[in-house]
Amino acid sequence: FGEDGEIRKAAKAEGIPEGFMGLDCGEESMKANSKMVSKAKTIIWNGPMGVFEMASFEKGTKSLMDDVVKATKKGVITIIGGGDTATCCKKWETEDKVTHCSTGGGASLELLEGKELPGITALCAKPPPKIKLRKPTFVKVKKINPDSQNLNINAKVLTVTNVEGTDGKLAEAKCADDTGSVTLRLRDAQVAMVEAGKSIIIRNAHVKMFKGFIRVVVD
Repeated sequence: FGEDGEIRKAAKAEGIPEGFMGLDCGEESMKANSKMVSKAKTIIWNGPMGVFEMASFEKGTKSLMDDVVKATKKGVITIIGGGDTATCCKKWETEDKVTHCSTGGGASLELLEGKELPGITALCAKPPPKIKLRKPTFVKVKKINPDSQNLNINAKVLTVTNVEGTDGKLAEAKCADDTGSVTLRLRDAQVAMVEAGKSIIIRNAHVKMFKGFIRVVVD
């Protein structure tokens, strides 16, 4: 591939044409990324959006970098890890415009998993304490009640229906586990993340009663 070859755009509906490669994200993906960045309180970025080394395929990565820099200015903790992503910072001179920039990509992810980093252990007089990560406790659908808060649910999406008059910014997804079904209320970027037939994990949701029905609101 190269910048002198034929370049096409593809949407999720039709997919990438045969014989072509996905070398950058498109406008809709950039909008979705921007929305999620604007809501985040902590951002950990590992891996560029495309082949940013080529001008024809740098737009998605540059767009995300601009959003991350804006978020940093607002006080959001932004951590960039990985050789390629750190190179993005160097290319656009943003190393000092994010909270932390490191070439340690895989190592950063392993640290977040609570794994031991041999190099750090060797430098410590005493072995660093092992981080114990708490696994989320999932609640079954049948146990959801009108007072439920901070819900963690693992369920399969049965249907997704856009709410009329919201231009696709609001939708309801019917999800089920082996005990029953429940309706999720989705907003903005959440709508594109949920697809019928796939399983999803909902974190820290709460219940809202609407016309006698329980709806789970996903924050």
